[in-house]
Order: sequence, then C-alpha cells, then structure tokens
Amino acid sequence: MKVIQTFETTISDIHGRHSVTGLIVPARSIPGSALESSAEDRLGRLGLVKALPVSPSLLPHAIACLVAAGERGDNPLGLYNQLMENPSERSISDRLGIETFQFAEQVSYARLIPFEESPIELTALSTLFTEAGGVGVGAYAGWVIADSMPLLFLTVPAGMVLFGAAAGIAFGLQDALKRRVQTWLSGE
Repeated sequence: MKVIQTFETTISDIHGRHSVTGLIVPARSIPGSALESSAEDRLGRLGLVKALPVSPSLLPHAIACLVAAGERGDNPLGLYNQLMENPSERSISDRLGIETFQFAEQVSYARLIPFEESPIELTALSTLFTEAGGVGVGAYAGWVIADSMPLLFLTVPAGMVLFGAAAGIAFGLQDALKRRVQTWLSGE
C-alpha cells in the first residue's frame, strides 16, 4: 500500500496581522510518471492555469502581494502586476506597507518551509524558487490560477509547493484544490 503525505503550513507574524498558508507535496508522494511530467502537465492535472513566472529576486514582492491582497480582499496577481510597473523596494513598501514587505522577506528568506529532504528540513522558500529557476523536468515557479484564485506555485523534482494568502487559500486547500491534489497523488 502506498502512503501519501502532504504538509500544510501557515506562517504569520507574532500579532497575527500578516499570514500565508502553503501546501507542500514531497516527491515521494507524487506518482512515478508524474515526477517526470512537465510543469504544464502537473498544472493541468491539478486544474491550475499558468499565469506569470516569478523570478527568485521578486519572490518577496509576490509574497507581499499575497499578504496584502488577503488583508484587503484584492486580487494578488493584479496587485503584483501593478507593482511590477515600478518594482523598487521603496515603491512596494510605500504601497503595501513596510511591515507587509518585511514579513514577505521573512517568508521568502527564512528557513520556514517544511520541505522533505530526509529527514524533513526547514528550507527557505527563496532557495526552492532558485532551484526551480534552473532547467529541469517539471520545474516552474510563478503565479497560477486555481478556480479564479491566484496562488504562487513551485514545482521541482523534489516536490511541489502551493502558497496563498492564509484567508483565501485555507478554504481552497481544505476544499476543492486539496481534493484535486489528493486525487492526483492517489492516481485516480
């Protein structure tokens, strides 16, 4: 019997004002043939639509947009596109708030993501995005759309990570999207 394991994590500041939630799928839970599949195939099987790649250097900007959008009820991808018109740190901290951007930097660069190496290790999201930025089968790092909800998606040979604002993604992960991931992992 094959056992499937995923990890869910919510990262928030000490006051609970800023937060993001992620679903992590280790490679050992991904079906064998899917490990060799393209990023587009993984996206398609999960009902995700590729929207816009994110470079590792812009990861804090993308996380800040997820956080701010979750707090304001905005569309994080729309907010990200607006910020990319003038992506300086000063512009982003002025538009989203310095605390939001500092939180996003922590989420991006601190070792907070439970990514399986054996045994499980805490890894920086930026490290995972850097690995996905290279040429590799099934590698993609960027924005995707899941049922009209923009999320950050990372897929690399070692596994996958879906990240969104805690308020928005928590419901999506608990419901339709999480079921799609489980169905795909079980090979149904």
